[in-house]
Amino acid sequence: MDAIREAAQETGKAVDSGVRAASELLLSGAHEAAAQYQATQERSERFLDTAVSHYRSTEQAAFDKLKEGVAFVREHQAASTALAAGAALVILPGPRRILWRQTLGRLRSKEAQYQAIETRARQAQETLTQQEAEAVKLEQRLAAAREQYDSGLSKLRSTARQLESLASQVRSTERTGRNLILDLRELPSKQALGLRSEVAMQVAAAKRQAAILDKQVWGLVKKGVY
Repeated sequence: MDAIREAAQETGKAVDSGVRAASELLLSGAHEAAAQYQATQERSERFLDTAVSHYRSTEQAAFDKLKEGVAFVREHQAASTALAAGAALVILPGPRRILWRQTLGRLRSKEAQYQAIETRARQAQETLTQQEAEAVKLEQRLAAAREQYDSGLSKLRSTARQLESLASQVRSTERTGRNLILDLRELPSKQALGLRSEVAMQVAAAKRQAAILDKQVWGLVKKGVY
C-alpha cells in the first residue's frame, strides 16, 4: 500500500510539474506574441507617419513650384511668350522634323540612315512608276478624246454650214412669197384674195424658221465652232 501511495504521489507531482511548465510556456508565448504585435504596430505607425509627412512635404513643394511658375510668367511675359512659341514650333511637323535631323537623327548609325534613305527612295520610285502608268492612261484617253473632239468639231462645222445654207434658202422662199403677195394684190378676184392669205401665212412661217436657223448658227459662232 505504501508503494502504491508513493507512486501516486510521484505521479501527481509529475503532472503538476508538467502543468506548471506548460502554463509557463503558454504565458511566455503569449507575452512574446503581444510584444511582437506591439512592435509591429509601432513600426507600422512610424512608416505611416513618415509617408504622410513625405506626401505633405512633396505636395507643398509642388504647390510652391507652381506658385513660382505663375509668378515667373507674370514677371517675364515676353520670355514666357517666346517659350510658348518655341514649344508650338516644336509641335509642328516641319520644325519637329528639322529638330530631329539636327539632334536625335545624328545619333543613328550611318547604316541605319542609309537604310532609311534607301527605303524612302524605293517608295518614291514605286510612286513615280504608278504616276507614269497613270500618265500613259491619261494620255491615251486624251488622244481618244481629241480624236472624238476633232470629229465632232468637223461635224458641227459641217452642220453649221448646212444650217446657214438652209436659212438662206428659207429667206429666199420668204422673198418669193412676198413677191407672190404683191402679184396677187393686182388680182381683184376672191380666189386671188384667198390665195394671198395662204401665201402670207407661208411667208410668216418662213420668217420664223429663218430666225430659228440664224439663232442656231449664231450660237455655234459664239462658241468658236463656226
